[in-house]
Amino acid sequence: MLSLLLILSALVLIARGQTMVNLTTCPINYFGTTYTSAYYLITPSNVLVICFDGPFNSTAKGECVRVISFIAPLNFSIETTDLVNPNATCINSLETMGNNLSCVVSFASTEVTVNFGNFGTRSGLQVIASVVGAYLTTVCGAGVEQQEMSVVRQVFHQPGAVITAQDQNTCVSQVCSAEAVIVNQGCANGMACLGNGVCATDPKCVITGPTIIAFDKDLETVMDRCVYTLLSINGFVVTAGFLDRARTNVSFIDYVSIEFPAGTTHVFSQDGEVTVNGSPVTITTTPTSLGSGMIYIDGTGISGRWTVSGDTIDVYFDGDTAHITYSGVPSGSSLNGVCGGQTLAASRTVTPKCELLNNPPFSACHSVVDPKSFIDACATLLCKYPDVDNFNCQFFEAYNKACNDSGVMLSEWRTNLECPDPQPFCNGRRCTDNEYCGVRNNITSCYCRGIFAAPFRDTPAFPVTCVNNTACLTVIGCLVEEAGFDYKNLHLNNESCVGNADTDTGMVKFTFDTINTCGAIITSSGGFLNYTNRVLSAQNPATIITREEFVSIVFSCVFDHSAPVISFLNIDEGSSVVQVVQGEEWEYVLFLMIFLDAGLTMPLDASTVVQLDQKVWVQLSTEGLENSDVIVVTDRCWATSQAVGSNAVMYELISGGCPSENSVTTNGNGEGTSNSFSFNVFQFTESAGDVSLVCEIRLCPIQEGQTCVPDCSTPARRRRSTNVKYLDVKPAIVSMAWGK
Repeated sequence: MLSLLLILSALVLIARGQTMVNLTTCPINYFGTTYTSAYYLITPSNVLVICFDGPFNSTAKGECVRVISFIAPLNFSIETTDLVNPNATCINSLETMGNNLSCVVSFASTEVTVNFGNFGTRSGLQVIASVVGAYLTTVCGAGVEQQEMSVVRQVFHQPGAVITAQDQNTCVSQVCSAEAVIVNQGCANGMACLGNGVCATDPKCVITGPTIIAFDKDLETVMDRCVYTLLSINGFVVTAGFLDRARTNVSFIDYVSIEFPAGTTHVFSQDGEVTVNGSPVTITTTPTSLGSGMIYIDGTGISGRWTVSGDTIDVYFDGDTAHITYSGVPSGSSLNGVCGGQTLAASRTVTPKCELLNNPPFSACHSVVDPKSFIDACATLLCKYPDVDNFNCQFFEAYNKACNDSGVMLSEWRTNLECPDPQPFCNGRRCTDNEYCGVRNNITSCYCRGIFAAPFRDTPAFPVTCVNNTACLTVIGCLVEEAGFDYKNLHLNNESCVGNADTDTGMVKFTFDTINTCGAIITSSGGFLNYTNRVLSAQNPATIITREEFVSIVFSCVFDHSAPVISFLNIDEGSSVVQVVQGEEWEYVLFLMIFLDAGLTMPLDASTVVQLDQKVWVQLSTEGLENSDVIVVTDRCWATSQAVGSNAVMYELISGGCPSENSVTTNGNGEGTSNSFSFNVFQFTESAGDVSLVCEIRLCPIQEGQTCVPDCSTPARRRRSTNVKYLDVKPAIVSMAWGK
């Protein structure tokens, strides 16, 4: 039986129809203040207004509660006993109060009842209506179940009304239930929030080339070389790194990284390799347990599956395309990262080098100069620009100077971070318009601007020009220097033919013509001559292998030329003349080869032509004398216009092992089992026929006190080096011919 204590004496009529009631026996704590009296008014529009801080004033805000569709008469009462009743059940069930209900202040009409419950230092409010219609039938508070007035001011809502708008990232909103309880309403079981307020079943994110197709099908295009978070939930993070390929202005997905809460990182590489914390692991076509998931590889790509907080995540990567599928997401979960709808800017990871600004000694300046903007600027640049030119050091230098200008002097940091000391304006060197001053490998110099140099990365030179029997190749100096070479050391096949550098443009020009060929290889076809030359570095190897970098830029010109050209006639497919020598004691093979360079790296073949007065190099080498105790000496060489053994006039090139003609130079004669000499090609004036070159080879024993090197110090000795004693009475003879 409900017991009512009617406080009739507490009703005092106030001006303008407002009535004051005495709440001394049941004080109400309204938003932190305890009131022992209240004022109520029923307006002509049937709105009940209950105020605690004084009579209702329509022009000023007060501590008031308003209830619409409240039709007089009003019955006021204070309930202090038998509080467990149907009308008090809702208010008595407030879980946030912490104390029991002690009394209820009630304002009632025939259809609407407004109850204020006293829970000691806290109070609650309940509105009960017997008819659902034009007025609010129940009350839900904002932020708590039922309303605790000492926490937050009362807001009235109808059942089903949205109290808090939907969070786009989580798809969760707060609504007022039919039971007057605020509840969270999100995605249904088995669906995931896509980050834009949309719920979907088993969403899939696809990354192909530079494009990310998010779970909600929105597109994001990566325009730099950064690492982006694709998916992040409960410490499980999937990231992807993007790098350029053939084109420098387009980035492609290069690897997928899966990071786990425990710190383990799996990486799927573009070449199919899988690593765990940097160490390669073997993955087969059979699903293999790896960490908390399963990974396998097939003919198309790498696949992995993990379970995170009851959800299933599948990751696939084939080197060009990645797929991320999320299954079994519980209601209310959200997916962070680009796949979940976050922007690229919000999902970009900071380059580790940039984050060094968070560490000592830079941290000593954090209270004076905030490093965040420097870190963001560093990350933005290094995502768009390769990690060259010491750009990361540039931001360390900028932060260091900002700190110095603010009175904070940082301790030494350049050595540990491998940053060079600042240099004054490119060490005094002036860069051209196509260059910029930068630092690479701790070397400050002028380097090519990217847009200018891009077309010349394969060959660092402009196309060759062939005009008036002159070939000209313009080499880009800054590209040569970037490769680690000094353009002043470059030359053509003939080392005396060096480039002409233009300091205003940074270009180096190499030229030769049909008169001064600079060692060009000349071939004839259809009445035209093809001149092929090379730009070489001083380090260019003379052997068939090298372990050092070198420059070799090949270029050629074709000229319609009427000048006579010479071909060597009896060269075999191996670019040599071969003669087997059989003596009483020795049997060996003798080779004669013609070269166009002093390094003996460019042999002539049957298709090669040379010009009159062009220098050629003749190598005489043997096979079969390597372990013997003899030395090979080229004793005599001559040219004749008729076959060997005839009575024709001869033109001596070498006599007694020494040069007999001004253009002849010998090299290594009498020093080993091979030697060479050079001469300028000529033709007999009284004969248009072929010219034969004949050489006599002798063997010299290695004996103590005897030298096999011919003495060519005086002209008299050039006729015969009498100090050389040979083994064979009859020399070996080898010959070759040349002609038009």
